[in-house]
Amino acid sequence: MKNSGRTFIRDANGADMLEMFLVFAIATILVTRGFLALMGWPQLGGGGLHIAHMLWGGLGMLVALILLFSFWSPALRNGAAVVGGIGFGLFIDELGKFITSDNNYFFQPTIAVIYVVFILLFVVVNAVHHAPLSSEEATVNSTIENALAEEHARSLLGRGYDTLRVRLEHLYKWLVGRRWFLMAVSAGFVATAILQAVTIATLLVQGGSDPEDRLPVIEQVAWVAAFVCILIGIQRLRRSRLAAYRWFRRSTLITICVSQVFMFYYSELAALGGLVWHLAVLFALRFVISSEERAASSSD
Repeated sequence: MKNSGRTFIRDANGADMLEMFLVFAIATILVTRGFLALMGWPQLGGGGLHIAHMLWGGLGMLVALILLFSFWSPALRNGAAVVGGIGFGLFIDELGKFITSDNNYFFQPTIAVIYVVFILLFVVVNAVHHAPLSSEEATVNSTIENALAEEHARSLLGRGYDTLRVRLEHLYKWLVGRRWFLMAVSAGFVATAILQAVTIATLLVQGGSDPEDRLPVIEQVAWVAAFVCILIGIQRLRRSRLAAYRWFRRSTLITICVSQVFMFYYSELAALGGLVWHLAVLFALRFVISSEERAASSSD
């Protein structure tokens, strides 16, 4: 292979793993604060000691680095993205303690700072991975994937994963063949957007006339953006399921990364319930997108 002098070879799965990292980091912050609020803000420790969950976050990130540095296994690398995201979420959740003189965990602007951090990470990830792989990068990725495929097929975990994936793909193909399936998908996303709108409207009414109690404008803008993505996805669903699913995924990511973060501060239970639902939708979309991509590549 001719050496083009390229220093950095991108991982074809890098964007997906970084997306998973960000999603689990955000989910961890919401789950952690929701759990603490429901339990009355308990603390671990005693006798002058306080075990901050930032320490568990550091441990999670350390485990993720060890997995990434030690193994090429795709399953373990995806696991590292999840563990690293959880660790980073636990770590940055305590940011308020380290930007205030009184170590105030409840410092209100903290969420805005955390939000900016995630937006910057999202921008960096898209800047790195927005361009298609070069021919050299594609060759390197193909070589690595082919080298790992045999080992993956021999491993018990790999065989179990492949069996489950094939069965789910058969189920998905059966569903796609049903006339009602695409209509149900469209209706499901529209219903989700309407429920989100009702929740936002309820919170706006509860906020009353006090500007400090009103939902941030960015939350309302995020809902509009997510709903527009849903409408575009529905419009493209019959012509290209893959294109439609990608628009649905954009809508879901906007909801998780923006709407759920701000909604948490108005209703922990509503935010946690919405988070669980949207995470399930996101992983379902990741699966059907990968299935459609495999089907498209096999037909070429």
